[in-house]
Formats: sequence, structure tokens, C-alpha cells
Amino acid sequence: MSIPPRRILLALAIIVAGGVLRLPFEQARTRDLQQRCILEPPLSASLRDELGQSFFIAVLGGFRSVVASLVELKTIRPWQERQWGLVDEYYAICNKLQPREWHYWDLRAWHAGFNAADNYQYESVRSPAVKTMKSRQAFVKAIGLIEEGLRYNPKVYQLYERLRLLHTSELNPEPDFLAASRACEMGAACPGAPPYLRRFAAYHLGTGGLAAADGLVSERGSDGPVSIGGAEAGGAGADCEQAGSVGDAAAGDCAARGEATSDLEGEP
Repeated sequence: MSIPPRRILLALAIIVAGGVLRLPFEQARTRDLQQRCILEPPLSASLRDELGQSFFIAVLGGFRSVVASLVELKTIRPWQERQWGLVDEYYAICNKLQPREWHYWDLRAWHAGFNAADNYQYESVRSPAVKTMKSRQAFVKAIGLIEEGLRYNPKVYQLYERLRLLHTSELNPEPDFLAASRACEMGAACPGAPPYLRRFAAYHLGTGGLAAADGLVSERGSDGPVSIGGAEAGGAGADCEQAGSVGDAAAGDCAARGEATSDLEGEP
């Protein structure tokens, strides 16, 4: 007994109408899950060419984290061979697969900034001007990577700590202590952040020669001494002695502030 065509058409019309009505609700639900970091963002079309067919099928099967870990392992050899472009390419794939895994952003910025910039300084074939330019480009890229990672991981204090180090590194031709201070303040507001981030906010303001550091030091005075690297920061004399390991600039800053430095710690 055959089914009348009219019933088939009616059934298809009901299915299509139901799908059209559900579509806005499904899309809103998907966006809500992505904003709550429960659902990962959709894969880009270019990822298939970057991963290859086998890895791409594994990703579609729900093995994003496994594939990202395998791709990260592939960075070891180019890292040893100082092929920074290839290292960055592999970590870029990891970021696409797991954008909310903060350590991929952290390590990618570490390679792009500190490792690459340090390597450029020891390349004898480059002139001093080219070395400075390449180092500047490396740090600009690394800082941009951390800022991009913070859009996916706004409550991870480790990324703010990395941003602070990038802004204040001796390898950075254009250090920005004000930006480092802001990074410390924002990182200190994250869950599980260590207390010394708030003190570094004042420290970097002082290193940058900003008078606002005096007010921050006074506000942090009630926090008490903080242990960093196994050493407790106490009076002004102890702080100045620890600051000597950081550099003459930090020691001079302690001497100039006198009593205001009783709670200001040097960078470990």
C-alpha cells in the first residue's frame, strides 16, 4: 500500500517549518554556550589544510585537546633549530584549536618575544640597527598575542604576569612601565593571583618615574610583608638590599623614597 504524495509533502513541510522555527533558538543557545566558555568556537576552513586530513578528522571527532597537544610536541625540533616562524605557526594552530587554554598563548608569546629577540641580538650577520628593529618587532608581536589571549582568558593572572615581563624586559628596546603597572593591577584582580602583583604595580610606576607610585605604596602598606622566592620583604633596609639584585635603578628608587619604601619589594 503506497503512501499518498500529499501526506509525504505535508510531512516534509512540517519538518522544514519546525527546523526554521528552531534555528533562531539554536543559534542563540550556541552563542550563549560560547560566551560561557562551554562550547568552543567553530573551526575555520583553513584549519583543514594546516592540520592535514587525519588530524582534521580527529578534531571533528571531538579530540581537539589531544590534537593540540600533539601539534605542540611538533614545536620542539624547530625550537631547538631556532626556526621561530615554524614554532609560531604550530602554536597558532594550538590557539585555534584551544583558544581558552592559556598556556598556549603564554608559550607562543614567550617564544615570539624572549627567545626570538634574544636570538636576534646574537646573530653576527645583522647590523645593530637591524637587531634593534627585529627585537622591537618580536616584542610587539608577543604583546599582541598576550592581549589576544586575554580576550579568551580574561581572568587568568598568568597572562597578565607574562604581559608585565614583556613590557619590562631588558631585551625590549621600548619598555613600557605604565602598561606593566596596569597589567599588574588587572592581574591582581584575577582569582588566585599572588599578592606581589599589587606591589609590582607600584614598583613599575616608580621605575617609570611617576609620582603616583607614592599613593599606591601608601595604599599597599596595610597588606604587610610578602614572601617572594622564599625571602620576606620587611623594612626599608631589607627592601633596598633586595633591590640591589634587580639593578641600580631599583636601589636608587628605594633610597629616594625613604620611609615610603617600607613595603615596596624589588623584582625577584
